[in-house]
Amino acid sequence: MNKIFLAALAGTAMIAMAGCSSTSGNSSPGNPGTGGGGSQGGEPSGGDGNYTVGGTTVQLRNGSVTSVADTTGDYTEDDNGNLSVSFTSGPYAGQSVSFSEGSDTADLDGQTATLEAFLGSDNDNSTSGALYITVDGENDEGNGNFLALYSGDTVSDLPQEGTGTYRGDYFGSAQNGEAGGLVSGSSEIAVDFQSGAVSGDFSDLTIYDGDDAIGAMDDVGFAGTLDKNSASYVANSVTIGGAAAGEGSLVQGSLYGAGADSTAGSVAAFDNADNPTKATVGVFQADLAD
Repeated sequence: MNKIFLAALAGTAMIAMAGCSSTSGNSSPGNPGTGGGGSQGGEPSGGDGNYTVGGTTVQLRNGSVTSVADTTGDYTEDDNGNLSVSFTSGPYAGQSVSFSEGSDTADLDGQTATLEAFLGSDNDNSTSGALYITVDGENDEGNGNFLALYSGDTVSDLPQEGTGTYRGDYFGSAQNGEAGGLVSGSSEIAVDFQSGAVSGDFSDLTIYDGDDAIGAMDDVGFAGTLDKNSASYVANSVTIGGAAAGEGSLVQGSLYGAGADSTAGSVAAFDNADNPTKATVGVFQADLAD
């Protein structure tokens, strides 16, 4: 998969998850790492640089999670580093957002969308990539939208037996008590190709305010089932710090590339949708480690 924005971190706009005011700036909260990304059952819609993306949009209103919606779109990028997403489903269906080289903000439905990160391979060997975008146009505490999108090269030669472990990165937004900001950490996904069981953990989750680490998010885990026809998976169990996450929490992803050599997906996990005190929304990417 072509990667013009290679693990690039663009700005630090953050919409608080539990009634804290937003912060913004141009600093990078640590290194989101390298990796790739993909879409829930997504396939390339053309040549290199043209893909169908999947993912999740989370809407936050007055400090409460009001919607966790599946989101799909058509992703394009060019040799000059310009990228765009034309949404085909979800809250922004029928609309599009575009980012140009050197600019991390764009208009989306009259609001300001910020490209926070693109997880991708710095050597262009990964078969997937993931975008994390925040949208803040309300100027009120506890309001905003979070877009976690991913896509990749169509899987081929999906293994029918054995297991695979994928290791990579996680990036998004998080709130843990009073600490809220962008968050980065690691991802590890385990797949049993014969039974279809998929499980994963997102750990070492550090919350940043600009360059400063201000707290940690509890580990997030999930267990789900692989659809062997689409190579996608959806969690039927999500945990935060080992405890069951709140209703509406969602982890989904897909396998990508030859022999399913990478995976990527989106995460929306919170302890309580009405007034979350532990929550994270983000994207993950990981490459096959064994």
